[in-house]
Amino acid sequence: MCASLPSDGRAALRLRFERARLTGLAGDIAAAESEYRAVLEGRSRILGTDHIDTLWTRHNLAWIAGQRGDLAAAEAEYRAVLEDRSRMLGSDHPHTLYTRHALAWVLGQRGDLAAAEAEYRAALDGQTRLLGVGGS
Repeated sequence: MCASLPSDGRAALRLRFERARLTGLAGDIAAAESEYRAVLEGRSRILGTDHIDTLWTRHNLAWIAGQRGDLAAAEAEYRAVLEDRSRMLGSDHPHTLYTRHALAWVLGQRGDLAAAEAEYRAALDGQTRLLGVGGS
């Protein structure tokens, strides 16, 4: 990090978040999780637990849990993020719908196809309300 950029300032946390994201995509799930947890602690302290950036960090930690194979933890965190995003941003906000879609995927992976379908339908309904029929 640059000497002028504190390791826990907003800009540094944004860069660390992106580093964690790329690390996870590259397959180093343990390192990504460690970095996301550090970012979550910083963002929660600096921005608050309901800030949009903090919620993104939690969403991505749920993804990490799924990548680790801990689908129960992924489901629990996606549900918690979905509840918080719905409360803070509204049920049809794109970020909320993105989390709903991710939750549906986890439910499908866990074999709960009826619940997965219900979440996918809810995400589609929200997307349709947001963009209209045929929206992209």
